[in-house]
Amino acid sequence: MGFLYHMMVKAKDQIMEADPAHGRSYINIIEQRWGAQMGTELHLAAYYLNPRFQYSIDGIGMDETLLDALRNVIYKMEADPEKAALCLEESKLFREGSYSFGQRAAVVSKHNMNPGT
Repeated sequence: MGFLYHMMVKAKDQIMEADPAHGRSYINIIEQRWGAQMGTELHLAAYYLNPRFQYSIDGIGMDETLLDALRNVIYKMEADPEKAALCLEESKLFREGSYSFGQRAAVVSKHNMNPGT
């Protein structure tokens, strides 16, 4: 899911580069369809939680849209506020690459791990 979201972002950038005069109208169509079918918070959270994107794209860790989506997914999946808070704390460690997220195996695998593994 995260790869799909990433590819959509790249495609929209390429459309704007290829046709700046008309690109926005094409992107509006894409966003309308995307929002109706695929632009769910789950996709945004998956994009945020993918190590390949988290650690290689500047600014993704503090992107408010992605953080809001992640929080909302956590709140939907975990009804207990204390456990949800622990999940949010863990996501901060993930973003910072701390503790087990910074171990050698995790660092090495973040660029070559297949989605869904």
